[in-house]
Amino acid sequence: MYKFCFLIRMVSEESIQKLIANLKKQSNIDFEQDVQLIVVDVVSTRETEYIQKLKEYVNVTYLACPDGFTAACYEKGYPYCKAEYVAIIQSDCLYEKEDTLFSVKQCFLVNSEINLVSVAPFLQLPTGEKSRNDCQPAEAKQGILSVAEGVSNVQLLLDGYFIRAQFLKGFTMYKGGAEDGKNIFVLSLLHEAKQFYYMPAWHMIYETAAEDFYELFAYAGLKEWYLESIEDLYLPAVKRWMQEDGAIPDFIAGTLTFLIYIRFFVNARERDKEQLNEKEVQQFIDDCCKVFSYFDYSYILQKSTIKKVKVDSFLVAEFLKITAQQKQEGYKFFYANGAYYFQSMPMIENTEEECPVFLVTDYKQAFIRILAINSFHNGTIAIDGLFSEAILHDVDTCKVFAKLNGKIKQVKTNTTYNLYKYFGIVMHTGISFQLRMKAEDIEQNTQIQFFVKLEDGAVMPKLGMFRAGARVSHLIPEQYYQFKSGKILTCRNNGLWIEEPVEGQLAVYDEKMLHASFLDTLPEETKQNCIALRKLYYQSRAKYAKRRIWITFDRLYKGGDNGEYAFREINAIRGKVEIYYILREDAPEYTQMKKTCQNVVAYGSMESKLLSLFAEVILTPHFGVMDYCGFTKDEAPYFWDLFNAEVVCIQHGLTVQNIAQWQNRLLDNIKLYLCASRYEIENLKQDIYGYRENQLRLVGMARYDGLKSHNQKQVLISPTWRRNLVKKRLGHNKNEYNEQFVKSAYYKCYNALIHDERLLENARKNKYRIIFLLHPVMGAQQRDFKGNDVVQVLAASDDVNYEKMLTESDIMVTDYSGIQFDFAYMRKPILYYHPSVLPSHYTESAFYKYKEQGFGPIVTEQDELVTRLCHLMDTNGKNEQQYIDRANDFFAFDDYSNCSRIYKTVDEYMKVSGLVEYTLKEKIENKCKKNGKK
Repeated sequence: MYKFCFLIRMVSEESIQKLIANLKKQSNIDFEQDVQLIVVDVVSTRETEYIQKLKEYVNVTYLACPDGFTAACYEKGYPYCKAEYVAIIQSDCLYEKEDTLFSVKQCFLVNSEINLVSVAPFLQLPTGEKSRNDCQPAEAKQGILSVAEGVSNVQLLLDGYFIRAQFLKGFTMYKGGAEDGKNIFVLSLLHEAKQFYYMPAWHMIYETAAEDFYELFAYAGLKEWYLESIEDLYLPAVKRWMQEDGAIPDFIAGTLTFLIYIRFFVNARERDKEQLNEKEVQQFIDDCCKVFSYFDYSYILQKSTIKKVKVDSFLVAEFLKITAQQKQEGYKFFYANGAYYFQSMPMIENTEEECPVFLVTDYKQAFIRILAINSFHNGTIAIDGLFSEAILHDVDTCKVFAKLNGKIKQVKTNTTYNLYKYFGIVMHTGISFQLRMKAEDIEQNTQIQFFVKLEDGAVMPKLGMFRAGARVSHLIPEQYYQFKSGKILTCRNNGLWIEEPVEGQLAVYDEKMLHASFLDTLPEETKQNCIALRKLYYQSRAKYAKRRIWITFDRLYKGGDNGEYAFREINAIRGKVEIYYILREDAPEYTQMKKTCQNVVAYGSMESKLLSLFAEVILTPHFGVMDYCGFTKDEAPYFWDLFNAEVVCIQHGLTVQNIAQWQNRLLDNIKLYLCASRYEIENLKQDIYGYRENQLRLVGMARYDGLKSHNQKQVLISPTWRRNLVKKRLGHNKNEYNEQFVKSAYYKCYNALIHDERLLENARKNKYRIIFLLHPVMGAQQRDFKGNDVVQVLAASDDVNYEKMLTESDIMVTDYSGIQFDFAYMRKPILYYHPSVLPSHYTESAFYKYKEQGFGPIVTEQDELVTRLCHLMDTNGKNEQQYIDRANDFFAFDDYSNCSRIYKTVDEYMKVSGLVEYTLKEKIENKCKKNGKK
């Protein structure tokens, strides 16, 4: 009999090697005598040399279970267990302390009544840091924890437990819901055991993220994690526990509430994993409410939960309503004292006063969100805001208004992007508005307050400044922003103030900012860096006062896009503006660009941050400008008052789809949006984007200047990425590998294409090579695709020269990728592959429809695609005239002067807007033009 049995779900050979090495280092434990390993291999397709070696261990049982989740591995491996204590883990787990097993054994020996012992799980992040799993006791000391005391005493991750083998007999780990069977298994163990011994000082390090770290949680991209989990796991479990106990214990209800809500959170806004259609979403909501119907309503409001999840109040209200219907109880929603309440009314003799009342949302604690504040030549100041807290039932009766020094001032509502989605479905619309104040409205000292009118009167919500465009942060009352007029803006006492500063006031504010209480909320190193940068800014004002600084960038881990092209062109114009290019030091282009170009700056350096604070223009291909300039999310608000650049969007891909969520004006307070096609302009003129027509300029795309075709008998297959198949990247690192990707229809579809024998044979006959290029976001999955003598698999996130690849390719296959437009700019043939098994990646706009305006035919099946590809190779990539005509109609320009136009357009905007003075020569030229002289 062994002391410990490790039932291991093996996810890679490398990880099992590390785990075995880790276990061999355990002190006071004989690896061969005390430790049994049951290795259930879910990844290997053949018996490798290492597997043969693994089988030679006397204490190892090797079993194959292709594509099996932990439940299947447990079912297959548990009968072989011959030990006193069992750990059910994945192979990418390690124990940090070398006395872990000995300490666990001692714990079991000393506490004979204990059947479960848990160490503290920590996730190993790709950045090298470790993140404490949030679904475990927050402040508990070592010792016995009773789950009867509540959900705060739960440790949810199965991999962190050691289980007495005798106790484990009779427990079944139910299959379904991807890895969700593990969670129900843990709750079942805790339900039976009532308590466990917790060892917070002993850490188990794991690499596969659990639900608490949603950014890296891979199973959110699997359909079975939704309906199947609820129907096959949660509902049967709560029914079983209800029958046994007569009520669902708090630790179970609080844990399941988290596990339900996290599914909505990871699919909120633009995070839709594209797993459920509209009908399935409604079924999923109904099934979740069936689970909630076994709980008290307070759990829906997260009064008790293992980890609180941010969900919108309108969704909570919907859950309360449907759950009441599931319980067959009456209910009502009502307003009182500026708040919104829910009251259930069971169909029994109770009086209404005895029925509990639940607060859904308190409007006084909600936020009016200020997104941008801008001043204009004529003294007008415009304030753009959003109020999203209005419950779905009352959005038509909820009104926003302002008071200027106590006098009511109406705001103008608009439809600039204000949609709130779950699973890609719009479930709520916020109230977007703009307050415009003419110069005569603004007194020497003007206080601005915002109110919301509800059914029972007006309330004043909290005022929140949530973006750099708001100029100051509501968290920093010492902060001020100075308009060109000299007036200053501050946010204090739940209002905005616009004032004429008195002599010496600004110097006092500047000094206060070096000691702002906000700094104490930051890590010490970040705090000191912020203070140092602000001091450096104060000291450098005179040095930078009259310098015209522009900044641009691309994806920070790779150059070669619109930012770099614009940078090189403008950098060559000496004496007009100083343009800087920000790039990560580990990017493949960084070293070479530093050698050959002036003004290449390392991302995150003090220099990149300081330059951005003095910049007059930032040319951005991506939203999140301060982030790209090097400011972290924590420190950015401290510098909003100094961030005064005019943000100009030069795009990464053309804006012809409905993507207002990513490209609306208020995301970065964008002043100019530069386009390559009139169809983009028409799309962006829609109210939902929020642009005025004069902010949209037709100038071309910077990188098109490098698109001079010289075909090399090459086919480029370049599909775009899919949100449900990638793990969210941390910071500006590359996205992490998703081990579930190979199970996706996307993978199977494109893997089949690049190994299609008819395609390969034709390519060999015509001497074509094929490049399969993965989108930068999908680069981590390159290992899943195997090339051959014809096909080369590349990741665009690596050292790939886009210009070379595009200009040398004769034919392109894509689905929705933005580089279709680069290819069409050269009038080369494109085949659109929209596989019938994959959902559309974008919502098609009315201004660009693939069928009528696309630059090639749309194909939905592999066989037809291969036939068309073979024909194009047989005819040396000859394009059809109708698609050349479409390209001629689509693009405003077909020259190589795009960068020049970008520079001239932005420079002229700065001068016409009065932000930069014309030179004497330009003044004379303008005067002559006005008078009709040369």
